[in-house]
Amino acid sequence: MGSDLVISATRPRHAHEFRLLAGSFFGTDSFVPLTLNTVHGYSPAAGGLPLVIGALGWTAGSWYQSRRTAPARHTLIRAGCALVAAAAAGMVAVAWPGVPGWVATPLWAVAGAGMGLGMASVSVLTLNLSPPAERGANGAALQICDVLASATLIGLGGVVLATVTARRKRDPLSQEALALAHWTIVVTNLPPHRLSFDQAFMLLRLRWQIELLFKLWKQHAHLETSRSQQPNRIMCELYAKLLGLVIQHALLLATCWDVPNSTPV
Repeated sequence: MGSDLVISATRPRHAHEFRLLAGSFFGTDSFVPLTLNTVHGYSPAAGGLPLVIGALGWTAGSWYQSRRTAPARHTLIRAGCALVAAAAAGMVAVAWPGVPGWVATPLWAVAGAGMGLGMASVSVLTLNLSPPAERGANGAALQICDVLASATLIGLGGVVLATVTARRKRDPLSQEALALAHWTIVVTNLPPHRLSFDQAFMLLRLRWQIELLFKLWKQHAHLETSRSQQPNRIMCELYAKLLGLVIQHALLLATCWDVPNSTPV
């Protein structure tokens, strides 16, 4: 009876710790690549590197706790929570452009180590304090806590991010900005009898369409990047990309674009 009382009094606390660890880690983990990509200009592969390092840190933390019997499980859980909290706080600093983006990699290694220490320790401690007949139910409850806390905090983080972004987009323009929006200044060295006002604006619109086309090509075809260091191979890769883009554009015009007064760029 005494053991049952200890179990019933201790189990909720471990469930809270499990939710806290899982929610804090995965709630931050899902925004690490987005932060590195939008704030620091990292590529998707480079932005995902901290997640890989975090997984290795998780493995190291789990390995350490499985081979250490001296520290109590409560101590390992507290250490894991502290490491995850410190790393998550550090990631707030990484969201500022002035902080180097590479700082996220060691921070997330620390967070992964904290998860390895804490998550496994919570599971082991819960099973040790549970009667044999309730171990399956308690283990399943921990998994539900993990998924529920992670999904909840990721969703809340997305709501906060969307709200902040929407508010920034809805910021009212100043009267000076609205007044300047009525002006379009075109500078040319051609005399008026060779280039009229309407012709200048037509050329300006055409030039903008060319800029949009090159932007599309650079974003999707990565014309400015190449894995090779040999000039001939780089030129072949560039020509191949351009040919593919021209074919893609022709197929778009022929099959998927039915608006006569619009441009597919």
